[in-house]
Amino acid sequence: MKLCCPRVLSQPLSATLDPFFKLPERSNIMPKVTVHDGYIWVGDQRIPHLQGEFHAWRNVRAYWPRIIRSIKDIGFKHIASYVEWDFHRITPNGTPLGEIKYDFTGETDQQRDLAGYLDIIDKDDTLWLTIRPGPYIYAETEFGGPPEEASDNHYHRLHPRFLDLADHYMRAVCKVIRPHLATNGGKIVLCQLDNEVSMIKKKGQVIGAGVDVVGSFANFLRGKYGDLDAVNRLYGTRWEGWEEVEPAMACANKKDFVALVDSNEYIEWYCKVYFEHVEGVCRECGIDVPFYVNSTGGPFPHNPAMLGDTICMTDLYFLGAMQTMLPFNAKLLKATQPITAAAEFRCGTFGQAMTESLYANQAMLWMAYGFHGVNYFMVVDRHRWANCPIDAVGRPGTPSTYSLFKRICRTYNAIDYPRFASGLVSDVNLLWWRPHAYTIKPDPTEPHSGGELFDKDTTLNHMYKALLYGNMQFELLYPGARFNSDKPVIIYAGHDFYDKRLAEGLLAHAIAGGTLIFYYNHPVKTVDGEAIDTFNGSLVPPRAIHRYSGSVLLQVGETDREAMPRLISTDTHCLADYDVSSLEGAVTIHHQHLNAGYVVPAGKGKIAVAGFDLTPDSIHAFMGHLGYTSPASTKARGVLCTLLRDKDEYLVGLVNLGKDPVENLHVEIDPAKLDMSRISSVQSAFQGAPVAKRQGGVTCRLPGGEGDIVILS
Repeated sequence: MKLCCPRVLSQPLSATLDPFFKLPERSNIMPKVTVHDGYIWVGDQRIPHLQGEFHAWRNVRAYWPRIIRSIKDIGFKHIASYVEWDFHRITPNGTPLGEIKYDFTGETDQQRDLAGYLDIIDKDDTLWLTIRPGPYIYAETEFGGPPEEASDNHYHRLHPRFLDLADHYMRAVCKVIRPHLATNGGKIVLCQLDNEVSMIKKKGQVIGAGVDVVGSFANFLRGKYGDLDAVNRLYGTRWEGWEEVEPAMACANKKDFVALVDSNEYIEWYCKVYFEHVEGVCRECGIDVPFYVNSTGGPFPHNPAMLGDTICMTDLYFLGAMQTMLPFNAKLLKATQPITAAAEFRCGTFGQAMTESLYANQAMLWMAYGFHGVNYFMVVDRHRWANCPIDAVGRPGTPSTYSLFKRICRTYNAIDYPRFASGLVSDVNLLWWRPHAYTIKPDPTEPHSGGELFDKDTTLNHMYKALLYGNMQFELLYPGARFNSDKPVIIYAGHDFYDKRLAEGLLAHAIAGGTLIFYYNHPVKTVDGEAIDTFNGSLVPPRAIHRYSGSVLLQVGETDREAMPRLISTDTHCLADYDVSSLEGAVTIHHQHLNAGYVVPAGKGKIAVAGFDLTPDSIHAFMGHLGYTSPASTKARGVLCTLLRDKDEYLVGLVNLGKDPVENLHVEIDPAKLDMSRISSVQSAFQGAPVAKRQGGVTCRLPGGEGDIVILS
């Protein structure tokens, strides 16, 4: 591929992109809208998910055309827009349900002209729209979107009164939306079911409600176990009636732990029931484009693997957690979703200032880790959200920020970025199981927020960071997910409890020829304490755990004093000691008198156990002794890199986490994954800086706090 440097395109961007974005000819047969392979499809037309958020109802109507022109000038071909229920409702709180009225045409206020806004988008032959009608939008509005009488000041989302009011509104707004769907010749390609259903408000209404109240904890337990006697037997409780049922917030014994897991599953169930209700109303009203939901934090309060065709997206705002949470969300969504997308990605702010370098860094981060696209929230300034690329009347927020966003969009569009996003080159799957994540949640009925998912130094978090910051390319293996990728290596860094059937699948992977790595723990019991004997005879428990803080030198296998030993140097907080005398063919990984790990054959493959900490510096030596190297890596500290592939073209994603530039940054490419002698062109797609092909990789300069996208073809 001959790539045009984003700063020196030889022809107008619109001309470059016409074949990609040209709309299909109108006909009497309207196209179906689908989502797969990282794109939204209108018939056979691909629509990328690079969006800018614009709340037309918050900006003076006279400036809508100029604002939209600026959005297009930056390079966005897709807009996302909320609709606020409370703003469009024109009758007061307390109005009988049959007498509630709405204004969607601007009769009472020109900024209420939702129909007119949708007409403007329909008439533009380069734009597409994602509609976000609520019921909740949050968006720094007074009651989060609903009118005060329907808000979470009074009701939770499955409360009958809330549903009556919400259904009435959704039926009204869907009548306005329906003619503008892409399936009806319009431009709306996605519809959000609700925004950030990330918590159960009014917990007293659902935790203590009766067993026949949909949404109550008792209702959930009856649906799962059938009767109260079954719950009592499993929990070890003596509840005499469903009114006594309550979720577990802490564990005193193993039966409490079963209850704790159910308490976490409860919110997943609650979200699923609510989503199904809203979708049912929308379908009845003729909304036939794909639906999606989103949430802040991870691993999401709803379970992406149980939502069927409803697409799950993430919101990414927390600057301090972006380095860990963004790659995690990308990998989690890739395993479960047909598109890896951020429904909201921080842009502008009401707090910390967003600099051009920070915007560049974050753009390179989401491209490096395989987001097919993000929705920049907000790309247009509005009440209570400032410092955006476009101001409230359609002018550049600042010339430098506006220009930077043009570079981001130009890079994305010029290389048709989404085709690379699903193609991470890697040999490693890190297993991630939702019940393991439950054990570090501060409150079973609340999600993670603010990125604290990785704050605690658990074995999973430790391994995740070693792989991530060590640039040992990997994906997540999510049991039950639709889009898991088969990899020769599976790393289990979870707790000692697991599902017995899934444990058998891990062993089968090794027997079939794969490599299975256990980091400290391996499955020995189920959630309710039943023994798992899958690995009896293949693995042994540690006979001791030694506290140890500092650097150690571990030797793989035995050698005489004349031979060069195979060594792993690492920092660790403890060292296990295993008696492997009963394991035939075991090769030890030892430190002095301790067997701190070992490798044993298993059928055509092998199982490795690490009873010591691995770090970004030591992960490569450890994996190398097992026969695996990273497809792309660098010795430069504080630089993240990935290798993505689309057919015979490759993309090297680079992110400089430090403030200082890195001169002569060299990224080494594993020749087994990519023979660099076959590469004839290496080009910087974002920085437009010189890139050299040398020494089995690429060398370039990386500015401080930013990043780059390098195309190899």
